[in-house]
Amino acid sequence: MATTTSRTTTPARTSTAMRVGAGLIALTGLIHLLTAPEQIEEKAYVGVLFVLAAVGSAYVAYRLWRADDRAAWGLGTLIAASCFVGFILSRTTGLPGFKEEEWEALGVLSLVVEAGFIGLALSRLRR
Repeated sequence: MATTTSRTTTPARTSTAMRVGAGLIALTGLIHLLTAPEQIEEKAYVGVLFVLAAVGSAYVAYRLWRADDRAAWGLGTLIAASCFVGFILSRTTGLPGFKEEEWEALGVLSLVVEAGFIGLALSRLRR
């Protein structure tokens, strides 16, 4: 009798991935929320984008804490990738009317957290 094995994710593994993902995207949101007031003073539209990233991150974290939600993984990936690219562009080519010279520690930490979320999300979305 032939048996087949299928790639299934165990509930504990799913739960761990969901919790780690929720934590990473929540941290992304927290970093952006904490730095939003400074960004609003420098360039209003950049500060507003920081607030939107924080709100979107909180929503994704909530959804991932409750369920292994493909839409939440996708939205979180979009948010994290946008923040990542925005940080890099703001220090290299610049954004419209906005260019930073300094690569501050909190920004670099944010890049690491966002890359971690993106990697985890892509592994969850490929299932």
